[in-house]
Amino acid sequence: MTPVGLVVALLVGAWAPQGEGPPARWVDEVRFELDARDLARDLDSALAAVEASGAARWNERCARLDALARALEFDPGTPRLALPAALLAAASDAHPNVRAAALVAAGLEPRWAASLLARRELCQALARDLLPETRAALAAAHVAAFEGGLDPAPAIDLLIDLAADEDVEVRRTAGHALVAALASGELERSPQRLADLVTQLWSAGEHHPTLDLIVALEAAVPPVAGLERFAAGLEGELLAVARALVLVAGGEADPLEIATHWPPRFGDRARLEPLLWRAVHASGEATPWLEVAIERGDGDLARAVTYALGTGPLVELAPVLPGVDALPLLEALGESVTRWEAADAEALLASEAPVGAVVDALGAAALEGDPGASACLAAALVGLPPGPRERALRLLSPAAIAEHSDAIFAAWEATGRPLDWIDRLPRGVPAAAFRLALLEFGADRGLRARVAAPLGAFDGDPVVIELLTGWLDEELSDVELGVQASGQGAEALASALLHAGGATSAAVVAGAVASAAGPAPDVAAALARRLGESASGRAHLAAMLGRDAAVPGPWPTAVIDEALIAIAAAGATASGDLELLVERLPAMPDERQARAFTSLRLRGAEVSAAAVAALAADSTARLTLRLRAIDALTAIGPRAVDLVVDVFRLERDFEVRAACVRVLGDIGGEQGIRGLERLRQELGGDRQQPGFVEPAVEEGRVLLDEELRIELAGLAAPVLDGEGGFLCAVVDDAPRGVVARFARESGPSVEFLWRVEIAAALALARAGRLGEGLAASDAWWHADGRLLLLLARAAEGEDGARLDLARAAVVALLGESGPVGTSTDRARLVAFALEVDGGQWEAIAGRAGQLLRGRVLGQLSDRAWQAALGGPLPADGRDPLVWLQCLRHQARAMAALDRGEMDAARAAADRAAPLAPRSSAAAELQARIEDRLKG
Repeated sequence: MTPVGLVVALLVGAWAPQGEGPPARWVDEVRFELDARDLARDLDSALAAVEASGAARWNERCARLDALARALEFDPGTPRLALPAALLAAASDAHPNVRAAALVAAGLEPRWAASLLARRELCQALARDLLPETRAALAAAHVAAFEGGLDPAPAIDLLIDLAADEDVEVRRTAGHALVAALASGELERSPQRLADLVTQLWSAGEHHPTLDLIVALEAAVPPVAGLERFAAGLEGELLAVARALVLVAGGEADPLEIATHWPPRFGDRARLEPLLWRAVHASGEATPWLEVAIERGDGDLARAVTYALGTGPLVELAPVLPGVDALPLLEALGESVTRWEAADAEALLASEAPVGAVVDALGAAALEGDPGASACLAAALVGLPPGPRERALRLLSPAAIAEHSDAIFAAWEATGRPLDWIDRLPRGVPAAAFRLALLEFGADRGLRARVAAPLGAFDGDPVVIELLTGWLDEELSDVELGVQASGQGAEALASALLHAGGATSAAVVAGAVASAAGPAPDVAAALARRLGESASGRAHLAAMLGRDAAVPGPWPTAVIDEALIAIAAAGATASGDLELLVERLPAMPDERQARAFTSLRLRGAEVSAAAVAALAADSTARLTLRLRAIDALTAIGPRAVDLVVDVFRLERDFEVRAACVRVLGDIGGEQGIRGLERLRQELGGDRQQPGFVEPAVEEGRVLLDEELRIELAGLAAPVLDGEGGFLCAVVDDAPRGVVARFARESGPSVEFLWRVEIAAALALARAGRLGEGLAASDAWWHADGRLLLLLARAAEGEDGARLDLARAAVVALLGESGPVGTSTDRARLVAFALEVDGGQWEAIAGRAGQLLRGRVLGQLSDRAWQAALGGPLPADGRDPLVWLQCLRHQARAMAALDRGEMDAARAAADRAAPLAPRSSAAAELQARIEDRLKG
């Protein structure tokens, strides 16, 4: 938390809110926070405020320095002047909180930090400061100072003393500052002191702080000589980790020794995985790592090889290993390989490796449709043991089973023709090898429904069609006799016959509908539904509805329903039939009614809006029917608006009224907006009526008003009108919200609390007017930082407005959550991504430096980093850390090129060049820079 945030939190902690505003004594503290957000938007204004605050109270001086620190984070590309005199004076202030705030601000600008910390007497005094936050800020500022050119050698004694401080945070921060000293070329004492510190922490079981230092060393990129000296002071697991750092930095180290002593604990491994992958990639050889993986049965090491060097080495080695030795390799291959060469898969199946593990390794790719793995698994089925064989069959896709039906059929025969294999045969593609066997199984009436679907795939096969027709006739005979079990069998056979026989078979199924209509209306309806799945079948259904006098009737209600639904869905029915379908809706069972409304929505332009609205307005009808009718009005479109308004006006049920609101929002356009405005007027009239109102009714009206505002905002209806702009409610709430968040009060999520404003912002973004909307909103940057971040991430287009939101979110969250926290880091990374997309080179260089310093200090959230940048995949040339390390210098080079400063561009490009080949993105940008330098 920032110093001013600490002050506010202490004051807030004594207050338990009871619904009233904060006590008057808080007014200044809230003002400081909101003023800081104003000042942070302009560095010159923030500096002027610091200069003007010299005679103010200590808490106001803190607040102005806090605003300056936020300004440095708001736009890290703003050109910096020399160390401001006011900042130097603040570092010697009489109040320790002011001194801490000054060091925090200086630590955000390398040149300021270097200039300030070059004053050794001042540093010595600050190192003895009574406030631990001041001492920690002093240690942290050294990281930026070294980057700004401060000679690290004179600072080592001070950092060593701070690393032994009584306060744990001071000790931790000083340790990370020693990392930065090593990276800056101080090779005399910092390597041994770091080694001692790491050993001490590790031996005490403090693994997390130890691993923080390792991650910091990766981020800081120390010289190889410094890392080698650091490694010389370690042993065991720590030595292995240090030598991995040496290897990654381009030095010499034995991969076998690193792999042998790599930390075995899972938690440690998870944090060190990226370093391991980079080390394997840097070694350029798989054998040492795989030797240890095989010896230990260590899948992590095997996976590291696939991430670093690709899957080739494991594919080559796994088939020649004896028995269980191959298990860690197979585990890694199953997770990594998506396409197998047939020869490689065959070699693996022929090896001595455990067959179940081999099947799992190949099956992961087969499940995704890999032809090589599928072919080999199918061919191997006949020789597999029962368990692996069942797994292999489950992993084959329907298309693979059809393609390799001969091999699968041979395995089926060899294993005694298990019936459950039939259930796995494809439905849309014929499994040719199984044809005769399926027809034979059909001799058993109890199996016909089971074999019907795979037989239906044999399109146009006369023998299949003839047998299915005969089987259907037999089932219908039983239906006529009242045999209960025949209905499902008849439906399955009819479906298969329609697939196999097409238009010819449609006439047969239509006859089956007629046969079943009298004795079993439900069976006839099920057959009619199947008949409606094809154009020829729908022609028969149309005839059943009375368009062909030769077709007998009357038909059962369920059959007519299914015929109307099927024809309406296909768009082949007359308007009179649509009206008939609407009339019949109230009497339909629920499942059929739902399908009927789906058909009506497909024909919205032709449906009678009045007829559907009448269903919605019928207070005696089932609620589900009424809600479905209202939803169907969406498809009817603008001509239904007046009817929806009438339903809302006459209705008092909350769910029906809420559905009316949603439908008008879905209809949208000018008509939808006008309809919603009329609903607001109706609701306002309801609330003005005299008399007692039940609390539940009033609550419903409040919720409806909220829903109306959300729908209107989602249509970008006049959200730019009105005093204060579309974020005015959020800004008005800012003072209360600031206090609540300093007090760590729990409350509703921003997604719920500001639903209207979020809908408005997203609608404005879709319309390309988000920037205009922000410009019309007074002091919108006072809003809840979480909301600003949400909008920056969710809005599409208008990257300039999104960047302003993201930067404002950084500033707000620095006050609400503090400089160290996942939310603040997420905002920083969102802002950085938008700066990169916009090619804002000065800002990119500044933000990349801030992010890397956060990584060196162990203050940048791993969760936020992973979510925004992902992890390394050296085999594919992806390494976010290396990319960021290069981009810091490459952005400076691009900015210098844009200014025509070729020497500065050359110097910056040279700093990025050694690392650039390790990241494909960095290598690509480096090539662009080199081309411009040559041109």
